[in-house]
Amino acid sequence: MTQYNSISDQYLVETGVAFDIPQEKIHNLAVTFGPRFEGVPAHDLIGDNLGFRRPGFALSLEPVFACRLGGACSLPASEGPCGVRA
Repeated sequence: MTQYNSISDQYLVETGVAFDIPQEKIHNLAVTFGPRFEGVPAHDLIGDNLGFRRPGFALSLEPVFACRLGGACSLPASEGPCGVRA
């Protein structure tokens, strides 16, 4: 058993496409969709590998609905069901 908890590295990669809903239908609404890949590696890139960690990754497809409030400000709402987790 390890005596210490490790402060481990983390990574996140997210990409996607966005579509504006035509203004005749709904004003200021956009829809985005894309994959998200995140995780904790088994070994640190910098520093010691001492201590307890729970390595793994998750791959999910994430749809997002965003309502623009004005200017560059928006209010996103997302639900990302996990597709693969290890």
